[in-house]
Order: sequence, then C-alpha cells, then structure tokens
Amino acid sequence: MHNEQSFDTLAFSHQLYEDSPRELEFNASCIAEAEKWQSILRSKLIELIGGLPSAKCDLQPQVLEIHEFEKYT
Repeated sequence: MHNEQSFDTLAFSHQLYEDSPRELEFNASCIAEAEKWQSILRSKLIELIGGLPSAKCDLQPQVLEIHEFEKYT
C-alpha cells in the first residue's frame, strides 16, 4: 500500500537515502582505525573519479582576466 509520501519524489529520495547502508561510514574509535578508513575512502574516491594521472606535471597557470571589487580582486 502506498502513502502520500511515496508519491513525493523528494520525500521518496530522502527515505531511500536514509534506508541505505553506509558502506564507508566513519566510526573509528582510535587513530589506527581512522587511518585505515581514510586509506579505504581515498582508494574508493580515486576509483569513482576515474583515477589520477600517473605522473605529475607543471600546471603552467595563466591569468586570463583581473576584476577589481571593493573587498577583493
């Protein structure tokens, strides 16, 4: 049976999120556990963004425009 919230896509999405297990939830109780979690999370994030370049390179930034504002440039 459906309730009114099941037809509200935002409420439904929020409920799905609340019901989802947190695979990489942080719950370390010591530094060693925190460092292990950090390592696992870092690996997962790199996987999700499609990896990082294998070699570092100079970025060679260039200023294209400068705008002066009252409190910052």
